[in-house]
This record gives sequence, structure tokens and C-alpha cells, in this order.
Amino acid sequence: MKKRFLICILTATVSMTFLSACNKETIGDITQEEEALTVNTIGAEKGTLVISETFMGSVSPERELKIYPKTAGEVTKINVKAGDYVNAGDVLFQLDDTFAQLDLKSAQTSLSRTQAEVKKSQGSDTVLSQQREWQGLENQNSKIADSNYNLNTANEDYNRQLHYLDEAKDKENIAYEDYKKAANKYDKARDIFEVYEGLQAAEPAFTGMTVDVAASMTTASGASQEHINWAKGILASLAGGEDDKLYPTDITSAGVASLKSARESRYNVYAELRSVREGQEDKVTSAKRSADRAGKSLQDDYTTYRQNVDNMLVNDIAVLEDTKRIQQIEVNASSIGVEKAKQSLEQYIVTSPISGVVSKVDIKEYETVSNGTEAILIENTDSMTVEFSVTEKVRSNLSVGQELSVEKDSISASGQVFEISEVPDERSGLFVIKAAIPGTSGIMSGTRVSVTLDSYKDDSGFIVPNDAVYHSNGQEYLFVAENGKAVRRNVKTGLFDADRIVISEGLNAGDRVITSWTSELKEGVKIKENQVKSPVAVTDVEGNDTASGEDMSGDTADVADTDKESAASKVGKEEDKNAGQKRVKAMTTVFVRSAPNADDNGNKLGKAKPGDEFVAVGEENGWTRVIYNDSEAYIKSDYVTVAGNTGEAE
Repeated sequence: MKKRFLICILTATVSMTFLSACNKETIGDITQEEEALTVNTIGAEKGTLVISETFMGSVSPERELKIYPKTAGEVTKINVKAGDYVNAGDVLFQLDDTFAQLDLKSAQTSLSRTQAEVKKSQGSDTVLSQQREWQGLENQNSKIADSNYNLNTANEDYNRQLHYLDEAKDKENIAYEDYKKAANKYDKARDIFEVYEGLQAAEPAFTGMTVDVAASMTTASGASQEHINWAKGILASLAGGEDDKLYPTDITSAGVASLKSARESRYNVYAELRSVREGQEDKVTSAKRSADRAGKSLQDDYTTYRQNVDNMLVNDIAVLEDTKRIQQIEVNASSIGVEKAKQSLEQYIVTSPISGVVSKVDIKEYETVSNGTEAILIENTDSMTVEFSVTEKVRSNLSVGQELSVEKDSISASGQVFEISEVPDERSGLFVIKAAIPGTSGIMSGTRVSVTLDSYKDDSGFIVPNDAVYHSNGQEYLFVAENGKAVRRNVKTGLFDADRIVISEGLNAGDRVITSWTSELKEGVKIKENQVKSPVAVTDVEGNDTASGEDMSGDTADVADTDKESAASKVGKEEDKNAGQKRVKAMTTVFVRSAPNADDNGNKLGKAKPGDEFVAVGEENGWTRVIYNDSEAYIKSDYVTVAGNTGEAE
């Protein structure tokens, strides 16, 4: 049998090495089989990927109550300080009641004198015979007491409505100022946008570009220098103060529309508060009328009473015994005076209407205050509110009732979301979220806390290891094992974290995904499977928090999983060629793009993991230009940091 051998003799050293082919090789009539490539595989399984994020929030009480003095006077004693816990009914502070005490003693003296005079008249047959005649006056005396009480109640309501009116006016004024700022900002953006539209019409190269991009262009792009200078002037006009500063995204149709919407929203708030103020003015007017009616009713009752008393005195002046009944009526009138003086005296001692923590004391001893002075603020700490801000994409994934955890130092508490803002904050552009936590948690009002909650969730497909997905010319793909061979499968991906990714299209139940990578892995290669555990079992993994606080799905934040040939290894191959150049490394999982545009999903070249290094060749408009796969590419500058210089000792 004829045999054929391939022998390579190397004489550089005393040893000899025999080289033979590793793949299929015909040796005479014998054919050697291709050696199978051993790969790790997992079964495609449906699962849910949840990413949690942590935000900073502030704690405040669920309810606050302002305490006002019931009357004007000098503060003589304050029994509480900020941080004290008080029960309902506890004395908070006292006012100087010297004159009120004198009024009470005077009323008591008058009552005693009248009672003594009545006692002298007791036993008179004539007086006893007049009891039925005086009964009407006694009933009228009781009516005077009722009218006096009604007058006090009406006056208190009138004062309270005046206070509410002042608060309504303050809120209306604040809302009006907010509306004016939003209107001015919108007018400025609209006018500048009209100018920029004219520039875009004159310079086709600026079509579809924001003014900052147009201003950064060069004549090499086809734009004229005059138009570029014009764009720079428009960009400079965006500067302003805190209230009217504009951004390039505001000088777009969408930006102007958003500012217009913000202006209309603030006008609606102002109009609503104006309506509240007008309604409160009506309540004040109504309360004043009620107080006036109550005062007139008391005056009429007392006038009628005095007229009847005078008539009785005239009719019975000849009978001394008849004065007893008159004096008894005077006793009743004096008793009313004593009760009124006691009620007045009680107003000089201010008690807490609720239980809670004193958060602020705005009065001092020996200071003179009025009944409109905000003296003390009490917080009801049965339940506390945590307020924090999130991006629009995080907000879209939240729901009322969603659970979260709050931490402050060594203290932790669970809570639930109860309010999700519908509009973003004007300054930050973020949405305010409010959640409730127990007041017994030990977390104090006014403190900053860490708030952790599930911000993203994807149950749309199969979960595979992040490293199993590859990129080529904007297309994502992976390999599956079919009939002992590796088969390339184009896929679409969803949510991902540092280790796993959701495959939304391209996989079927029962497919076996190849998770290991070697340079020999390619379409059609013969494989031998080593089945490993699927990552689907763990469904709640804390996600990376990007520098910008943006979404991890890849639309807003420029974040994703990694390409199989990492940028760091590519930099290693380029070390000799790029010795001495600046190097940067990724701080999180981030997309590598062919152009500096995070809104275009078609320009994704691949992904780099935290720590992957690149040769940096320049920067422009918040993007770092790097060497990636022998070509220039872009990574957002927010997600890289300086790694050192190539060629320097580690």
C-alpha cells in the first residue's frame, strides 16, 4: 500500500520537528476525520431580566401643621424646641396673660357683688310673685349667650379665611412668575428658531442638524464659512441667565413645541391658582358677612334685653322686693362675662392639636407676636415621604404601588411609590417620584437617602450570556448547535446587563446556544457540545448605573454588551504602532459607534466592557475618537477615562 508522508526538517537546532496536517489529510488510501471543536452550549430558555438602579432622595414628613397664636401678645414661655416629640394637647408656648387675668378677676368680682345683692332680696313675697313675669327675660339672657358664642365663632372663621387668602395669593404670585419665565423662554426659543430655520433654508448642509452641530462644521462639509459663522452667532445667543438659558435641542421644532407646552402648562397652573384665590376671596367676603350678621344679632338681643329690663324696673320701681329678679338676671349676665373672660384667658396658652415632631420654632421668648405669626411647625411622623428624580425612560417603567428599598447609613426601610410626576422638572429635566416609608423606620426628616428599585424589566424572549452575542456591520448574531455543527443565527436583542442579554427575535425553544468563543468558531464548523447551566435561573440582577443616569436599553444611554474581540486586545495589537499615544478605558459597558450619534442604532460597531482600553486620537462634541478594529470609531466621553500612555511601564 502506497503511503505519502510530509516531512519538514528544520536544521536551526539539533532537534527535528515533524509537521503533519491537522484537518482532513489523505495519506495513501486512509482519510483522517476532521477533529470536532469542543464548545459550551446552553438550552434557549424564556426568562425575565430585571435591572435595579439606585437614586438619591430626600425624606420629608407626610403632613405638616403650622401653629399660630390665637391672640396677640408677648411670648413668656416656650416649652418645646426643634426635634422634640409632642402629644396632642401638650402646651407649646404661652403668652403674657396679665391683662386677661385682670379681666377675669374683674368679671368674677362683678358676679360676686351681684350675687350678694340678690341674696339680700331673697324671701320677698313680692319678688317670688314676679318670677313668672321675669321668666321671659331669663330666656332672653340665654339667647344673648348663644349670640355671643356665634359671634366669636364667626370672627374666628373670618380670621382663618383671611389667612388662607394670604396663602392663596402667595401661591398665585409664584405660579405667575413661573409662567412669565416659561413664556419668556418660549418666546426667545421661537424667535431664534425662526432665524435658524432661515439659515437652514439658505444652507442645505445644515438640514436636519441642531445649531451646535452646524456651528461645529467646517467648509469641508460643503457649508459656507459665512453660514457657519452665522450658526455660531445663533449658538452664542442661546446663552442667558438661569431663567432664559437655552440649549441646542430647544432650537428645534420639537424643542420649541416642548417649551410652548411648558409655558401653557404653567399658565394652566397659574390660572387654576388664580381661580383658587378668587374663590378664597369669596369665602372671606362670606365669612365677613356672617361675622357682621352675628355681631348685629348680639347687639339686637342685648338692646331688646336692656329695654325689657328697663321696662320691668319702671313697672316695679315701687316694690323693692321686685329688684331680686332683676338682680338675678344681672347675675346671669355677670356669669356670662366670667365665662367670656375665661375663654379669652385660654387663648394665651397654645397647645398642639396633633402628635408629632417639632421641626421648626420661629418665635422667641419676650417677642411680641400677632395671631397671624407662624410660630411652630409640627410634622406628623407616622408616615414619611421619600422624593427622588429619574429619567423619562425609568419613569415609563414605574407604577404606583411599586415596592422599593431606602437606606441611610445602617438603617433600611421598605416603601411604595404613591406619586409619579407627569411633567419633568424645568431645570433638571427629570421626573419627580414620591414614595411612602414607615415613620418608625428611624430615618429622620430632611436627610438624604439611597433609594433602590427595579427600573427595567424585559420578559420578551430568551436569556443568554452577554458574551454569546456578536456584531458585524450593525447586525447582531450568535451561533447555535445543529446536527453537530455551528450555525450562525441573526438575532435582535432587548434588555441586557453586564452578564446577560435578552434575545427577542431569532431563537426558538429548544435551540442550543454556543456560549464559548474561539477563533475557530465559524459557520458550519463541526462541534462537540459541553452543556452548561443556563443563566435564566437568576432573574433579578442589579444593573450598572451610567454617568448620565440614562436608560440601559441602548436608546438614550450609549450602553451595551461587548464584542468578542475586545477593544483592549485590539489596542494590544496596535501598541507598537501607537506607542506614546493617549489611551482611554471604558468605565462601563458601552457601544462603540462609527459616528458620534447615539440616536442612530445602525452605527453600532460593537461593545466594550468595563476596563477595555483604546488608543484615543481626538475628541469632538462630547465624543472620544478611538482606534477600533484598525479604524476610527467613537465612544461617548462620559463613559471613558484616561488609562495612561501606550508604552509606559505599568
